Amino acid sequence: MFNYKKSRKVLVLTAAVSLLCSQSVFAETLELDLDDAVQRALTTNPAIKIAVSEKKGSRAELNAARAGRGISIDAEHRSGRGGYADPQWNTATRSYSKNLGNSHSNSITASIPIYTGGQLSGTIDQAKANYKSYALGETKAYIEMKKTATDGYFSLLQAGNMENLYQDSVNQLEEHLKNVQAQYDVGVVAKVDVLRSEVSLANAQQQLIQATNNYDVAEASLNKIIGTSLDTTLKLKDSLQYTPYE
Repeated sequence: MFNYKKSRKVLVLTAAVSLLCSQSVFAETLELDLDDAVQRALTTNPAIKIAVSEKKGSRAELNAARAGRGISIDAEHRSGRGGYADPQWNTATRSYSKNLGNSHSNSITASIPIYTGGQLSGTIDQAKANYKSYALGETKAYIEMKKTATDGYFSLLQAGNMENLYQDSVNQLEEHLKNVQAQYDVGVVAKVDVLRSEVSLANAQQQLIQATNNYDVAEASLNKIIGTSLDTTLKLKDSLQYTPYE
């Protein structure tokens, strides 16, 4: 007998598994260096777009304020329909009639401000100050975004190094535990030595989990900064290496 509810559960489970598999298969992998990260951040981050838009708006306000100093030209057109003053006697209808006509007029007026009591110059000065402020804001936004992208890039590098470090530590402690266990089996070391090795391995595994979480957070943070999907796998071309200084 066909079980509808059971079949529906199977279909839902299958769809969920397919979705997870598709996400893992189509997850994007992006290779980039520091310059790539900075350029992507400057191109896609909303903070930069807002700063650029505010500067353009203040520039338009300054141009409008300056335009108030020039000649202003107004054009006007008028049309009307009216009758003549003297009515005419119509002998056929034995009544007075009034002739109607159309009238049109055009006018162009040019004006220029001569004296505004300092209001016009004050408006222009205020618009200049606003424009300079937003221009500096745009520059500041670019500088801050470069720093943010650089910090995010090196934070991911550092997180990757820490993850590798704790992974090496776990690998070494696993091998050490095997050796201690083998020595205990033949009676060379005491049980406490095995327990001590197990505790050290457990601590290292916990640190590795924390390091992996820190790496995932740093990767998602850099993805957000450069405007890519948060689940994008980033492959950094640079590496942090120790160079002895003589």
